[in-house]
Amino acid sequence: MGAFTVYQDRNKQNLLKFRTKKERELLAFLLDAGDQGATKEQIYNAIWWESESKNIKNLIAVNLRHLKNDLECAGIEESVIYRENRYFICRDEVACDIDLFEQIYEEFRLHNTTGLAQMLLSLYKGEYLSDFEALWAVAKRVRYQEIYERAKKCCYN
Repeated sequence: MGAFTVYQDRNKQNLLKFRTKKERELLAFLLDAGDQGATKEQIYNAIWWESESKNIKNLIAVNLRHLKNDLECAGIEESVIYRENRYFICRDEVACDIDLFEQIYEEFRLHNTTGLAQMLLSLYKGEYLSDFEALWAVAKRVRYQEIYERAKKCCYN
């Protein structure tokens, strides 16, 4: 967790380059939206709310196209899915550290062991999506910080 970093490979050797910070944030937002996906209106409200552009729909469409192309260049085919007026990221070939964090937290919640707490501490690298203003991520930032504090308390008390 911490800053949003995207690698082209599971060995975390090659960073995926994006054309703009907004494109990176769009990927983070869609990954965060998960199975719910996001409408164009939700994307606008989350990422481009401060934009003075007269054609927000085009701005979003261009960034979605760039995102899809960049992910395809990294070998992830059909990465951006549009279904029922919502956009999704196909997670078949995408691994997220937050998924592992959530999975370990569920185990920790049930068993409350020091070993699981240490695993949580090792995954927590700082505030969730710390390199974005991402007001849309505030609730998860708070939640993950609370999980981190709980794990820390388990290890050091």
